[in-house]
Amino acid sequence: MKYVYLIGDGMADTPLKELNGETILEHAYTPYMDSFAIEGSGGLLKTVPDGIKPGSDVCIMSLMGYAPSKYYTGRSPIEAASVGVDIGSDQIVYRCNLVTIDNNVMKDFAGGHVTDEEAEELLKALDEKSDSKFEFFKGVSYRNIMRCPDTFIGVNTIPPHDIIDQHIDQYLPSGEGSDEIKELTEFSAEVFKDHPVNIKRAEEGRPPVSHIWLWGSGRKPNFPTHASKYKTNGVTIAAVDLVKGLAINADMDVPFIEGATGYLDTDLNAKVDYITDNWHRYDFFFLHVEAPDEAGHLGSIKEKIRAIENFDEVVVKKVFNLVQSRKDRVRVVITPDHATPVELRTHTNDAVPYIVWGKGVEQDKTMRYSEKEMGEKGNLKFSSPIELIEDVVTKENIK
Repeated sequence: MKYVYLIGDGMADTPLKELNGETILEHAYTPYMDSFAIEGSGGLLKTVPDGIKPGSDVCIMSLMGYAPSKYYTGRSPIEAASVGVDIGSDQIVYRCNLVTIDNNVMKDFAGGHVTDEEAEELLKALDEKSDSKFEFFKGVSYRNIMRCPDTFIGVNTIPPHDIIDQHIDQYLPSGEGSDEIKELTEFSAEVFKDHPVNIKRAEEGRPPVSHIWLWGSGRKPNFPTHASKYKTNGVTIAAVDLVKGLAINADMDVPFIEGATGYLDTDLNAKVDYITDNWHRYDFFFLHVEAPDEAGHLGSIKEKIRAIENFDEVVVKKVFNLVQSRKDRVRVVITPDHATPVELRTHTNDAVPYIVWGKGVEQDKTMRYSEKEMGEKGNLKFSSPIELIEDVVTKENIK
């Protein structure tokens, strides 16, 4: 048996008046996801556990088969694994966004989508000039890591993508140790202000990277391997450190994919071709695409439609063609990790539409892949992603 998970991050949305009451999934042209829906079965899946803030960290963790209530220690330790940052028993790590703040307003949580090379230069300068107890490590673009002593574990922080276009004063770090974290944030502005990276960005008409923004701290997690838990030989194909870090903690293979950026311009062909080229090597494939979520955070209906249609036309199409002759020994799951409505520009805990297709999956009456269709006509009633993956990899029939 082969198992293929296709994750369109943040694809789910809410009805929009601009689309005559349709959601973006309803409006988008997605013939291959629709085909999987017609031939398979679906429903709405609650991916955000009760009492936990919605985010890709807990949702992807759940979809991979790990209960956040048992294994979650924070977002940053997961990403740190991808970057290769070791976390000592007396240390914690933070996610370190490179952001653009203008007149104390969070204008861009991604610093104008700073390049990897620019991020490396900025963080190197900050690392050299800041207190040695704060250590900075480059990730991908604006997504980076800061390591520090665990005495800062009590600091409360807010993700920058949750406060776009809002005044930051009411969202600054709080709690024990927060004064030093706030001072470090302000110090980063001094280091970055006249840095050659920002001088060049200004000359090119691009916004500056004005500050770091620290959030999502935590200690090193302890996962059982995916192979021991689900008896599978698995690979995760992703661009963002969060997803790669989860896979590394689960001891799954995590290949480097040339051109995978974690943004709207990511090379979808390169990602899905890894599945087709390595079909013989693995029995569990977990492919993640970040672009719909990025479009949701941007608040762009047009870009989110484009991201979803590209996901369907490239990723889902190739997988659909790959598995058509293998239906008796393959199962495919298609789902977002969470909703990222363009009107809110942040994550919500709404249940998301999902499809299961393949061996032992009874066909239901769904004809399209959308929130409404899966909610009204889908047969599947899994209570959580954990229950879903356990049935997908162990049960003879999926009901």
